[in-house]
Amino acid sequence: MHPGDLRRYAEPAILRDGGSILVRAVTPEDKPLLLELFRRLSPASVRHRVFGVKRGLSEKELAYLTELDFVKHVGLAAMLRERGQERMIGIGRYHRIHAAAADVGPAAEVAFAVVDEHQGR
Repeated sequence: MHPGDLRRYAEPAILRDGGSILVRAVTPEDKPLLLELFRRLSPASVRHRVFGVKRGLSEKELAYLTELDFVKHVGLAAMLRERGQERMIGIGRYHRIHAAAADVGPAAEVAFAVVDEHQGR
């Protein structure tokens, strides 16, 4: 798949418990859904994700997490339809970084967050 195609990525997936989700590319329009996901995370999940206490996401952070180039910075969201509404229940992303040593090759920072009630599914 050509990297530009990742912006349109969307595939259904079956969870361990038999439920289904849609895994799709994160878009700039996902800012409200990402805020909702963050609000649904427990304080412990937030601490594990950001290694500290955090109560919200700034506009700058929302832009960084949703306005992706899909070459060096890629994000996928796990979407669940509940009560006729599409909800983001998880997000994963990577951001390519320069390796410290030339012989290591490409490296990336990878991050995931899943709403507590859906962890382990």
